[in-house]
Amino acid sequence: MSFNHPFYKSYTGTTTAMNPKTDGGVKKVQHGFTNTTFLVSNNSFSGSGISATKDMASTSSRSIPYNYNPYTGGALTPSGSRYYWNDWSNDVFDGWGDWNIFNPATSTAEYIGFATLNSSDGTVYSETQTMHSKTFSIKHGWVAQGVFKLDVACTDPTFTFWVSHWGNMGSDGSTNNYNYTYNASWGTLFWNYNYQSGSSYEVFSTYAIPKVLETNQSGSWNSSIFFSGINGNDNLALWYGPFTHGVTFYYAKSTNVASNVASDIVTTTGSWY
Repeated sequence: MSFNHPFYKSYTGTTTAMNPKTDGGVKKVQHGFTNTTFLVSNNSFSGSGISATKDMASTSSRSIPYNYNPYTGGALTPSGSRYYWNDWSNDVFDGWGDWNIFNPATSTAEYIGFATLNSSDGTVYSETQTMHSKTFSIKHGWVAQGVFKLDVACTDPTFTFWVSHWGNMGSDGSTNNYNYTYNASWGTLFWNYNYQSGSSYEVFSTYAIPKVLETNQSGSWNSSIFFSGINGNDNLALWYGPFTHGVTFYYAKSTNVASNVASDIVTTTGSWY
């Protein structure tokens, strides 16, 4: 086996701290999928956003309305404990996140959990979780000031799923929300920007990169793979799929870190997790 990218390393276990500046991105293992090109983080994010209060917390489940989640049959209530960001300071949120994985085969969703919360900048944690009877590798943490990364990967390459978000923004009746794309060297980067009119601090941008390059390139905002919507005055829904293998997200208290995110993504025919 040839290891073309020496910075790739493997991680196992639960809540093992990784430093993105010194540790690698993914395991360089072929897994028999040499013809598939994957998009993965190389854990070298450079840049920053506005300082954010690290205030992730958990509570009980809640319903996501019809037409604002992947389930075409109505509202969706994931099972498990719901994790969310409370505010981020400057009233960016009024409780937003609700990360969950939706299984279209069963029309059910399960919340993504986080064993370690509100870590310091520059520390990414690796956890193994079981959802929908599948093993997921979850890597998460603040890669820089005001920038949080979430890497969701299923070890079963045949499992099809969605990842969705839901919650209330602090922008109330002055919400502005737009979908954008950025031309990266590896393909198209899809991102969403939400802000309150007249505020330079109440800003929030989200970036989503499916693990499979072909899936990413087949996407189109609110048509295929990438979906967003504002419910009421300022409930923001973001949902992505269907796809296999996984997806990497970046959440920034910033108007635009698209070029920084794009530079942190590389292509590989090795492993996606």
